[in-house]
Amino acid sequence: MRCDEIQERFIELLYDEPAVVSNDSVLKEHVNSCASCRRELEELRNTRRVLRLWQDEKPLRPLTILRTQKVSHHALGNAWQLVRFGAIAALVLLSILALANTRLTWNERGLSFSTRLFSGGNSSTDYYTKAEVRDILKRSLDDSEARMYETNSLMIQEALEIMEKEQYSYFRLASAKTNQRQNVN
Repeated sequence: MRCDEIQERFIELLYDEPAVVSNDSVLKEHVNSCASCRRELEELRNTRRVLRLWQDEKPLRPLTILRTQKVSHHALGNAWQLVRFGAIAALVLLSILALANTRLTWNERGLSFSTRLFSGGNSSTDYYTKAEVRDILKRSLDDSEARMYETNSLMIQEALEIMEKEQYSYFRLASAKTNQRQNVN
């Protein structure tokens, strides 16, 4: 075994506890034959011995702990109890308002408050029929298709304009080169 492997097992030799197995002959033979491991183990034993002799020193002056004035648990309990009852009351009120289909609106005329315990006959204005939903979807799809068609048309038109400009520049370049060749001849 290498020294670093043996040194990891020094705890078996330092503490003679029944739970720790210290009868490993390989470990003892290595420590007896290796001077550096023997020195390391002896330093650990000395450190352990010194730590056992260590005693806490008495403080230079006695410690005094300042006692703060205790808050009355009765007063604090009453405050928490009031907060808890207030929260429960608010929850009950909001639940009743939700069950009563309460509607609160705020506008330039002020605050408006209305409730309906059961949904009335005029609730149909709040919902779309299937025909209305189909009509809305058809109009939105038609509008989307028209916008896509318009966008595609604009992109194709822009691409054609760019191609025409490039063709014109190639034509000018070709005619300039043709003129140069004619002048050379």
